[in-house]
Amino acid sequence: MSKDRVVLAMSGGVDSSASAALLKREGLEVVGVTMVLAPEPERSRRGGTSASNDVEDARAVAKKLGIEHLTLNFQEIFEKEIIVPYANAYAQGLTPNPCAVCNRKIKFGVLAAKARELGAKWLATGHYARVATRSGRKMIAQGKDAQKDQSYFLFTLKNDDLEFIRFPVGEFTKKEVRDMAAELDLPVARKSESKEACFVTGYDYLPVVERYADEIPAPGEITLSDGRVVGRHKGVHRFTVGQREGLNVSLGRPMYIIGIDAEHDRIIIGGREECRSEELVARAVIWNYYESAKENMEVSVRIRYRTKPLKARLFPMSDSRMKVVFTEEAPLVTPGQAAVFYRDELVLGGGWIERPIR
Repeated sequence: MSKDRVVLAMSGGVDSSASAALLKREGLEVVGVTMVLAPEPERSRRGGTSASNDVEDARAVAKKLGIEHLTLNFQEIFEKEIIVPYANAYAQGLTPNPCAVCNRKIKFGVLAAKARELGAKWLATGHYARVATRSGRKMIAQGKDAQKDQSYFLFTLKNDDLEFIRFPVGEFTKKEVRDMAAELDLPVARKSESKEACFVTGYDYLPVVERYADEIPAPGEITLSDGRVVGRHKGVHRFTVGQREGLNVSLGRPMYIIGIDAEHDRIIIGGREECRSEELVARAVIWNYYESAKENMEVSVRIRYRTKPLKARLFPMSDSRMKVVFTEEAPLVTPGQAAVFYRDELVLGGGWIERPIR
């Protein structure tokens, strides 16, 4: 292991490019690594940015900064661990969160292992998050820029992981990062950023589901919560809880999807008054707070990336399942998304939403 070598995940975007500059400014030996992940057809055939463009952008930044650059092809494992489970989740009536899974399995899994092989002391990424230490334990903390904070996607990282991980731009705002890149005349200073999973373009996930899912759901019924049939649909994979558009049901008032019963190919809809959750159950819970989870513990819970944290109380059900009871009005939760637990700026842990309780 080199005492000053850091492997940096370089996506070809401004955040990781600025991270490279910050790490070099510290006098570290920076090795930029660009991962080729999504199969090219999934990135480009519907108008997405090609992997080759991202690689060239990252390589150009590395050359500008005078750092080493490597390209690693992880397409096979990315398809197996991220794309196929994503497609199958939609086919099972869930709404997956591939970025959080990718962080655990690819960036801080496969790439972290590769960084150690390269003798790195640290692995760095361009996430807007910070690492804080409380009672001798390293924890994820929210980034300085509240609008760009990505701590939600990093809830699976624990103390042992965080000993090896750095987030150089976590102490900066997005504007400061862009200004820094412009001052350094980096070629990606004004490059637009991706707003969806790297293998999905324009929020059109259906072609991915229909190509990779083990089985495509059959058409089925649209019902009200009391079981009355009010329409038909073309497959549960086309819908997500909370959705209003595309139902093709006219009942004289706005209707929303309040549940998906994939086992019976059924979509359940209801009015706005039914779009609330009182509780949820989370599975595969990761806990990294310096205190163990206690019954009736007060926390804030974020149930989707862009939603505000909601006040709640935790009730452990087992080592890996948690009941979350909201203490303020909460919208419908979406099975398949992450429920991430916060106290102030710190991430205590999180899990995957198994089901809501209304």
